[in-house]
Amino acid sequence: MAKRIYCTYFDHNYLSRGLALYHSLQRHAPGSRLWVLCLSEACHQTLVTLDLPDIVAVRLADFEAADPEVAATRADRSTIEYYFTCTPAWMLFVLAREAAKAEQKRLEEEAAAAAAAQLAREKEEEAAKLAAIEAEQKAKRDARYAARKGKGKKK
Repeated sequence: MAKRIYCTYFDHNYLSRGLALYHSLQRHAPGSRLWVLCLSEACHQTLVTLDLPDIVAVRLADFEAADPEVAATRADRSTIEYYFTCTPAWMLFVLAREAAKAEQKRLEEEAAAAAAAQLAREKEEEAAKLAAIEAEQKAKRDARYAARKGKGKKK
């Protein structure tokens, strides 16, 4: 099954609920990744300190820097309205980064495959060179043996 990606947002007041979501996902969708838009620095710091696998904690400031249009709406809205405004932009943010990660992984795999193919070609070339050297040495040994054998018959 393909790895699933989830995203949510919360601040330090909802951290316990966010962690419950994370643990539920780990239990029921092992290997899934959870992106968290941390709406407070305390939330971000806690998640970074916990260093949980498959959780991606993003500061609100970093998200806003990536999407100045959304950030510009903050002054005109209440806190909760602003968070709701962030919802679709947050999903696009996550999708864009996941697509970039997938592309990076594809490129790395392609590069690794190309490097492995190149290494295999080089090994084949080296083996062919060694076989040619061995064949040449065998031919010289055979020629020397034949020459010695021919000298022995003349006497």
